[in-house]
Amino acid sequence: MPRASIRAVQAWLALGTLTLACLAVGFVRDFSLDFHWHVVLGEEILGRREILSTDTLSHTFRGQPMFVSSWLADVLFALAFRAGGLPACYLVRFACVAATTWLLVTEMTRLGLSLGAAAAIALFLLAQVAFHLYLRPEMFALLLFAALLHALGEHQRTLRPRTLGFALAILALWPNVHGSVGIGLAALGFYWAEHAIGRLRSAWSLRQLGALLAFPMLAFLATCASPEGVRAPLAFRILRPTWLAHTTEWLPFDAPQASPLLYVTFTALLVVTVLGRKNLSPWRFLFVLLLTYMAWRFRRFATYGLLAAAPLFAAHAKGIAGRLGLVSTLRPVLAALPFLLGTWDLAWVKRIHRDVGLGPEPGVYPEAACRFVRAERPVGLMFNDYDFGSFLMHCLGRDYPVFIDQRAWSVYSESFYESYFAAGSSPEALRQVADAHDVAWLITGYNPLAQEAAASPSTWRLVYFDDRALIYVRVDRQGNLRLAESHGFRHLDPAGLGDLPAISGPRLAEADAELRRQEASCRSCTRTKLAQAALAIAHGDNVAFTVHIGKLVERDETPEAAFLAGAHAMKQKEYQRAGQFFGRMADLGGDPRVAARLQAWAAQRGRGDGSAREE
Repeated sequence: MPRASIRAVQAWLALGTLTLACLAVGFVRDFSLDFHWHVVLGEEILGRREILSTDTLSHTFRGQPMFVSSWLADVLFALAFRAGGLPACYLVRFACVAATTWLLVTEMTRLGLSLGAAAAIALFLLAQVAFHLYLRPEMFALLLFAALLHALGEHQRTLRPRTLGFALAILALWPNVHGSVGIGLAALGFYWAEHAIGRLRSAWSLRQLGALLAFPMLAFLATCASPEGVRAPLAFRILRPTWLAHTTEWLPFDAPQASPLLYVTFTALLVVTVLGRKNLSPWRFLFVLLLTYMAWRFRRFATYGLLAAAPLFAAHAKGIAGRLGLVSTLRPVLAALPFLLGTWDLAWVKRIHRDVGLGPEPGVYPEAACRFVRAERPVGLMFNDYDFGSFLMHCLGRDYPVFIDQRAWSVYSESFYESYFAAGSSPEALRQVADAHDVAWLITGYNPLAQEAAASPSTWRLVYFDDRALIYVRVDRQGNLRLAESHGFRHLDPAGLGDLPAISGPRLAEADAELRRQEASCRSCTRTKLAQAALAIAHGDNVAFTVHIGKLVERDETPEAAFLAGAHAMKQKEYQRAGQFFGRMADLGGDPRVAARLQAWAAQRGRGDGSAREE
């Protein structure tokens, strides 16, 4: 087959696979805790026909200033969600991802790479960031970032003024879709510094110097074309320290947990930069170096760094090609390597096909708990888990304004955010925060908030639980006493699972009645099956326990299941076996101190130590 035909087949294969990969990434099921508040805010803007600058969605900071960072993206999300729900939003993300990769491929081909090689590199990079392209406004920012890199590259090659106009338009649009416009300003700054130095070294005049200095000023003014004005390019200054410390993507880069292919990417870029140093693109190199440093400090910058690295790689690869005599023979092989690695990473390592769908990722949001709230209508203000805030804002609407949500980076004060975390330190702290904001009920995940509520039954009564959420109401207030009496759990609180195997008499009958109610509510829930197994121990029903624990282990071996197996073995006086189960409980992630105490208890019972007692 002629060499030109081989290249054409290679190019079409790489482009086709890249398109399919973009489609898969676009339809990865939503698991971003940020998504829903953007839809709600977009609906608010459409309904009011104005850009909102004060909070209207919480009861704790209602009327307080709100940093406007993505109003246009919020409106686009709201319109897409109106048109077709999550699938329509996935389609928008696919369009953004496809356009971003197309711009990168175009820029790499303009820098000298073949179409097939550029598409293969884009596929490899897409595989590295596939699960970081969340369904939120940043996907629009990544598209604008790729467009800006291409515009600056075109100006460097052609010196056409209209490409600079295009770059200014991108910078003016950017702060209205996402708060990361400072990255775009930095890219333009590095490029313009190199361009200005080159112009002034040949010949310069005061007039030319003034023109060169005027453009950065225009670029800065373009980034201020948003409701926040001059604060838009400085958005990073309002990030809350406590929020940064508790948000995974803003933590430092975790080198031991990084994908090996990420190190392959870095090594390849370093090698190509060294070998192609005669064709070094200083502004691209320094910009990628800055983004690498930022990604080391805050891991969310890694995506921007990888996108910026693609044109840098292409620019240096062109220089290397002239120095390698066998490059024409090796080119198909060299281009096939990133293509194969990217395909392998997406299909066999990440198994992206298992995460593709039209709905949200199962179990991410408290959907069933939200339906319970809408049906039972608890009275008063809500105290919600931070992770639930955005979804509850969308699910419950204006009837139940949130206590806190994912806008904590800008809306909620530092002291308020600290008090939220302090509420999970003790029952007294939880009550103080609840009293300070006149809270009447709590919806939370399985975290310290739930533990402290369960530890204070005189204040909080559990009225609902499933595998994702628990709902407590205050019993020291009159408003929710009816709900507490009709739906309350005195024995089946998941936080008190360790007490269930030992109850007896009237308490066991009450627990059985609660279990029947829970089975009607959520028979398939793992937490329900744990309660079934625990009460089977209390009844001494070995057959039922074996059935229930078998179903639990089939799903997933958990610390709770290991504890129940140990408790059952203790009741059968199989103390050595019980100690093994309690040790397994720690191995699976259970509290090692509790596991050690249980192991010691089993060992004492096994020795027949009269001082031992069941706890």
